[in-house]
Amino acid sequence: MSEDSRLQALWAADEPQTRDPTFEFAVMERVLSRRLWIDMAALAPIIVGAGVVLWSLMPLVGSFDQFALANSETLVGLAVSLGIALAVFVVDMIRPGSA
Repeated sequence: MSEDSRLQALWAADEPQTRDPTFEFAVMERVLSRRLWIDMAALAPIIVGAGVVLWSLMPLVGSFDQFALANSETLVGLAVSLGIALAVFVVDMIRPGSA
């Protein structure tokens, strides 16, 4: 066995294995599917909580057809509280390590 053939064999051992795109896409699909279900499960309590909050605010705001005629202080308070809740949610989602 010559030195060239030994070097060729050594370099061949360091070559990366061939890639299987079908397998890679299947793995990516499973990982993203799992992340989707985890994100949906994390959002479910927030959606339920928002529904409860809106249901509890309906006596203050009135029915939907009277919403435009509601007291401006009530609408401002509702907008501020929903804005704060949205800001907390966004900051929690973009914080490193939250996912």
